[in-house]
Amino acid sequence: KNKVLTAYLLLIFFGGVGAHRIYMGFNKTAIIQLLCFMSVFLYPIHPNLIFLFVVWLIWCFFDLFFIWHHYKKESLTILNDKVTNQSN
Repeated sequence: KNKVLTAYLLLIFFGGVGAHRIYMGFNKTAIIQLLCFMSVFLYPIHPNLIFLFVVWLIWCFFDLFFIWHHYKKESLTILNDKVTNQSN
């Protein structure tokens, strides 16, 4: 449960730059998320980059559910492995 709490805190405070994804081991998508976040600062230079900002907003909202799903799936896999090893 500490992993989930840490991931959510990273999402809340540093989610825009993908810190929670780095913590969870998804480095490639964290870099992409960081680039989408940086598009906000490049918007005055190139107005079409607003699309990347919208993608970033949706992505951050999606991550609220992704974190829970990821750790729930990980916990079930560990539990299943323990049960399988005990029965053998």
